[in-house]
Amino acid sequence: MFNDEKYVIDFSPREDEVILADGSSIKTLGTGTIHLDLPHSYLKIRNCLLSPQLSVNLLSMATFIQANHTVQKSTSPKSFEVIGPNHKVVMEGSLESGNFVVTQNKTTAFTVDSTSQTLMRLHQASGHPSYEYFKRMYPNRQIPHLNFSTCNTSKMTKTPFKGTFPTSHRKLEFLHLDLCGPISPASASGSKYFLRIMDGYSHFVWIFFLANKSECNSLIKKLILKLERQSNCHVSNIVSDNGTEFKNSELTTFCQQKGISHLTSAPYTPEQNPFAKSGNRTTVNKSRCLLKDSGLGLSYWAEAANTAVYLENLTPNKSINFQTPYFKWFERHPSLKNLHPFGCEATSLILPSPSKFNQKGELGIFIGYGEGHRTYRILNLETDNLYLPLINPDVETRNTELPTEENVTQARNTSADEESEIPIHNIPIESTTLEENLTNQPALPNHKGYIWTNEPIDNSKEIIGDVGNPRNILATSRRPKHSANFSELTLLDPKNYKQAINSAESKNWEEAISQELQNMTKHSVWSP
Repeated sequence: MFNDEKYVIDFSPREDEVILADGSSIKTLGTGTIHLDLPHSYLKIRNCLLSPQLSVNLLSMATFIQANHTVQKSTSPKSFEVIGPNHKVVMEGSLESGNFVVTQNKTTAFTVDSTSQTLMRLHQASGHPSYEYFKRMYPNRQIPHLNFSTCNTSKMTKTPFKGTFPTSHRKLEFLHLDLCGPISPASASGSKYFLRIMDGYSHFVWIFFLANKSECNSLIKKLILKLERQSNCHVSNIVSDNGTEFKNSELTTFCQQKGISHLTSAPYTPEQNPFAKSGNRTTVNKSRCLLKDSGLGLSYWAEAANTAVYLENLTPNKSINFQTPYFKWFERHPSLKNLHPFGCEATSLILPSPSKFNQKGELGIFIGYGEGHRTYRILNLETDNLYLPLINPDVETRNTELPTEENVTQARNTSADEESEIPIHNIPIESTTLEENLTNQPALPNHKGYIWTNEPIDNSKEIIGDVGNPRNILATSRRPKHSANFSELTLLDPKNYKQAINSAESKNWEEAISQELQNMTKHSVWSP
């Protein structure tokens, strides 16, 4: 029995009355399922009663005993342990006033930005993991059980795979292979298949995109040689179905030379290779979610699948005790600071630096993560070219809605028109001084605008992803956009040089003018 609705999911309202041991009665509002995050386990208890009248939450030890659990005294004084059927500790606690008090993890209060909208954006950036995996990815956040419509419509299935496979005890003991396709339409690069390879020990996944099945052999051989060099481990077994892309003389000869056993499943029996088949389903489901949220066309399925696999490797996995495949393979924890929603708008710095009056940045769409060291995959809206800027302050995602196919097309068609509408002013260069020119210039239109100020920018920070609303989902010390590099002009701002030097901010204006003159001299602006 629990006293707070925040513990209960799948709640079914039904008022009832419960008689307590002292003869008194309390009202219950309904039943539901409880999720308890304990130091030694993660419990899911069904048919629990909700009663706000309780001062403490109650667990029935008799129920645990009936479920083949054992209650025993632990090594510490006045403490106990509940041991599960697998002989592992399920929960522990202390004996206080004749009652068993269960030790529970400290809960973290909701942060200011933990609104439903922010959690939805964070869920999108994480690749739509399940609720249980989502909580494991962000253990320091208190995440309620939200209903994600994208997951409901994109992950519907008949029945899960129930096959089993021997446990792997080291890296590369088993490599599970599966080919998915042909997929229509072909990807933007012409691929019709993807080859998914998973390490049975770490559950780390590699994905490759193919135009033809015949490319499988060379990709498998190259990956095996690469992984053996990187991990100093030997591939013992590869597991696949009986498809001709795997069952052929070229791959058989390679396995014989390397001493690798090739295990194949029986025809029409995917349960014998559950990791590959269920893994393919996970990748396709994630990709479908990413495409649906982004509004990009189906021709970008390869980019979505590549991003889905990248996020799978960062997501805690139940099969490996809720560790991440990344941690199991690289033996270090991954960073989640650079995650952004697939398909969001992104701006990157043009390198090498363009000439003085050319645009310094390009607008594009974020479509995943590159294979190189810390790179993004950005699609240029104007040229449809794909480029890979480094993950640094030179790339920034914007806090806007994800683009759709309609507004992407509109952006491409209007960019040239907007550029042609920029007014061109002829600036006469007379013998008069620059100060006189500034004094005699006509007053600027009385609109709010911005001026550049000499405020330093810290480029040592990691990339900031403005992908949440109303706040960033990533912790950042960056100042708000307007205060980072700009100062607002108001209606009282001086309109000419004379007003500027006589205003209350005259010192700042003089410094700004002096700095601008130095810049002009440095870049030889007025030289013939």
